[in-house]
Amino acid sequence: MASEKNKARWWQVLGPDFPYAQLVTGGLIPIFIFYIFSTLDQALLGALLAAGWGALALLVTYWRERELNVFALIAIPGMLIELIGTIVTGSAEFYLAAAAITNGLWGIVFLGSLLLPRSMIQLIAEALSPNLGSEQFLKEIELTQRQYKRTWQYLTAMWGIANLFTAMILFVAQLRLSLEAYLVVRTVTGFPVTIALILVSARFPARHWKRIRHFASE
Repeated sequence: MASEKNKARWWQVLGPDFPYAQLVTGGLIPIFIFYIFSTLDQALLGALLAAGWGALALLVTYWRERELNVFALIAIPGMLIELIGTIVTGSAEFYLAAAAITNGLWGIVFLGSLLLPRSMIQLIAEALSPNLGSEQFLKEIELTQRQYKRTWQYLTAMWGIANLFTAMILFVAQLRLSLEAYLVVRTVTGFPVTIALILVSARFPARHWKRIRHFASE
């Protein structure tokens, strides 16, 4: 059934197909590279190598899988901002600030997409599972188009607020914390936060739609 196919692609993003290797190669190793070189008074070189490593890890992942998963879709803009921005500015500080900049931009994009016919999380979900939102799918889950769209709007708003809040945390942390403490904050607010948001996004729709049907039947 169409709904079962959708579940395999969207609802189970944290199952066997979860890119655990990408979490390490794209999220943790770049931070480690930058820290090692910064301790050697080569912060700019470390920033360039770290940003380059992150971009290379994404390219290798795409080359091997021949498709972009939800993690890559979210990570690519940040990697490009880190790499290009660091090269253009020639500043290691920009590499450190790139995470706050990226989160801020994502927050604006997510919240701004609420003004469009389809919000950002709806676009991502439907890109991963094309049958989502089809007339057959809505008939199977017994929802109206408005109820279906509103669910994704709730999630998109959550992503937008979370990204803006993360951007503010990173901005303050870079100004006030030591390099070591800041890198810890940056790591914690990176992939772990993204995974948490995806987990909520994966579970919320089915539960929310079940609740809607329950109230409609009363």
